[in-house]
Amino acid sequence: MSENEFNYRQQLVELYHLLDDAALDFYSLGFSIGLEEEWQDWKVTLKDGDTLPIDIEIFKSLNHRAIPDIIKMIEILADARESLSNLNSLSEEELEVSDDPDSNNVSEEEHDRYLKTYLDYHKVEIFGDLNRVYEALWELAFSTEPPNELYDDFHENYYTGELQLASDDQNVQVVLEALNKVLVINRGTDYD
Repeated sequence: MSENEFNYRQQLVELYHLLDDAALDFYSLGFSIGLEEEWQDWKVTLKDGDTLPIDIEIFKSLNHRAIPDIIKMIEILADARESLSNLNSLSEEELEVSDDPDSNNVSEEEHDRYLKTYLDYHKVEIFGDLNRVYEALWELAFSTEPPNELYDDFHENYYTGELQLASDDQNVQVVLEALNKVLVINRGTDYD
């Protein structure tokens, strides 16, 4: 495998994990809605450090109007992630996550000074995750760091779902189509 092929595969693995992060943030948002709404009894039993059960089926019992859209967005992101894996025969070994202390973790205090509600927190997290997916798509398509204007492009198209990248790369097209679908659904979702 040449160095270029190796770098490309690394970019695919990174994109796979970014899609997973975005899906998990939507999952966390749905779970938070459940805890604030119908799962009040469950909420009082949770302690710091408890992990969320990862099972989308538990959302189907919730009556909140945003939940069906959240489920759709999770499924679209998960499908894009799996398509990326299948199209490129990414192995479990390649997809294995290492514990990186320098990952994109931002302290909650840093977020909290700007945010007033759990919905605000999740909206900021989701925006950041989806923006990182778009940046990774740019890097995959053009084998270069994204320009500063890419953030403006993402911000301008965040509610329209009209992101475009002039690339014939099938991986880019599959994930970009999924990203645009998520943006359109997100725009129409009433979280309040």
